[in-house]
Amino acid sequence: RQSQQHAGLSVIPAFSVWGEYPTGENRRCSIRVANKGFGPAIIDRVELFFNGEKIDGYMYEKVQSGIKQAFGDQVVDIERSATEEKGHAFGANREIELARFVVTEDLVNQGAQGIGERLRPMALTISYRDIYGRKWYFLVQKFVGITWRRNSPAHLVKFFLYRRYL
Repeated sequence: RQSQQHAGLSVIPAFSVWGEYPTGENRRCSIRVANKGFGPAIIDRVELFFNGEKIDGYMYEKVQSGIKQAFGDQVVDIERSATEEKGHAFGANREIELARFVVTEDLVNQGAQGIGERLRPMALTISYRDIYGRKWYFLVQKFVGITWRRNSPAHLVKFFLYRRYL
């Protein structure tokens, strides 16, 4: 029994999100998502929020809308917006560029703090299953990512705290 528990825990997906900010002449920004765990995740749902309001549409539309809401006229071009929809397998050690966009020189001059302040109102929720069918949430809100298993003892508390993003 203990060996089965260990095997089940050793293949848990673990998501991570980070941004790459522009510097100097390079005005490109990037938001990346990776599965740093040892097992794949089967995506059930991906949601994006701005100021607590859910953004509707296909994933690439949500990403583009979120970037436009966050940066307004300070985004020059959205070069890439990824799509990870229901049923997609997100393998261990896989990384995607969720968004790549170019900002104005004025925003680059404001540094990471200026860009970070514009991204702060965004939240991302990934609902997924592991290979054993257990259901999980990964939520990034105000630059902090948290993961928890649905129907776990912590789920009720997390659900109460973060229900608007679920």
